[in-house]
Amino acid sequence: MTVLAMNKPAGVVCSRVDQHGGGTVFEFLRPQLTPAQRRRTWHCVGRLDKQTTGLLLFTDEPAFVAHATQPETHLPKTYIADVGGDATQAKLEPLRNGITLHDGPCRPARVEALAARQVRITITEGRNHQVKHMLAAVKLPVLRLHREAIGSLVLPSSLVAGAIVEIDQAMLQAHLNWPTRLLL
Repeated sequence: MTVLAMNKPAGVVCSRVDQHGGGTVFEFLRPQLTPAQRRRTWHCVGRLDKQTTGLLLFTDEPAFVAHATQPETHLPKTYIADVGGDATQAKLEPLRNGITLHDGPCRPARVEALAARQVRITITEGRNHQVKHMLAAVKLPVLRLHREAIGSLVLPSSLVAGAIVEIDQAMLQAHLNWPTRLLL
């Protein structure tokens, strides 16, 4: 099993085909793979929407995709959001307690104001546009969103947009709660 981390650039989609222009993450991934890796089937581990940047994982092991994306795993995902409004404690508190969105209740989030208009938010679910919907619900519309970590695996600051790096087995176990018995 191989797991790769990419610093996803803005403007590309997390699918194999882009019907609206701008490209896909697989177009960035493929040229960076070794010839042996190109023969494997690669899967995105979760998704980021077209304009969201940051840490995106790829694997050739479907069991890892299931582990990292199932809500029961409670694998935290941490984002930095630039928001269109002042991130006051009063606005952030409902997120810490768990709010209900149009598609149901959300687990409590860890959230902190980094600046008046910037927040760090950590969720343990991964529903469609969840962070954007949660922040919009407390009158903090997202202007820019960047995923900085999955589990305790932090996007390396030296990894330029579109570049990849391989995550070794020890890091998978330490940072992404990948069980030892499942190391392949």
